[in-house]
Amino acid sequence: MSFVSSRPPRLRLPDQVTVDFGPPDVLAATFLSVDRAVRDHGIYLSINHDLGELVEVNEQNRKDWSPLLPMFDPSLGGTSPENSFWISGVNDSGEVVLCHAARLYLWPETSLADELETLRFFYPQPEIQKKANERCLVVSDAASTISGRVCYSGAVWVRPDYRGRGLAHLTPRLVRAYSLTRWYPDFSVGMVQMRNVTGHKAAETYGWRHMDTGIHWFGSGHGPEELKVAFGWLEREEVVEDLQQYTSLLRDPVNAAVV
Repeated sequence: MSFVSSRPPRLRLPDQVTVDFGPPDVLAATFLSVDRAVRDHGIYLSINHDLGELVEVNEQNRKDWSPLLPMFDPSLGGTSPENSFWISGVNDSGEVVLCHAARLYLWPETSLADELETLRFFYPQPEIQKKANERCLVVSDAASTISGRVCYSGAVWVRPDYRGRGLAHLTPRLVRAYSLTRWYPDFSVGMVQMRNVTGHKAAETYGWRHMDTGIHWFGSGHGPEELKVAFGWLEREEVVEDLQQYTSLLRDPVNAAVV
């Protein structure tokens, strides 16, 4: 059953954005170009800070969408409009057909590796919120270098009848653009199960300049007992470069047809 939002119509996404940080020309071009490209598929984008609605959409689409990871579950605490948001895509019937969320982490004296292994990446209070046998092992030097202001994006979903249209290329750039102007993170990070990593396809789809493996998540309840995960990342300057390159493709009618 499709989730139909009961909320009043939202503003167009570009009208919701105030450019506080980052290069205004690059960001404005990204918001306008991506919004236009997604509208060509009959989808209307907006920014939402109510993670409770994201949970509802997820629960009603479990047939083709895995449960949300704990960092996007507001019932566990730790989330707020200041450190999280999600992009929703709604069709002409008012059905939510696309989602992509983001969380900001502040790690001035710790790193992605530390936060994963302590499970603080997933839970605000891992000592009482984790599963009985849950643990995470990180075998990656790169994960120890990701620190400071870090934006994690995930909870990515496109309804099956809207897949195959290149939307998985579009929404990651939109999420990173909004994260950049809102939070100005040092790093943008995403994760994907190793079973879904084929050659460079994941990096190309989501726009990651760097990818590494070595995350082993045990007893999480989100897959097999040992969930093997790869992660991709971009530094702030690389986010800007990727947005510039991608929006130039969207402006070209020949390239836009295949992006």
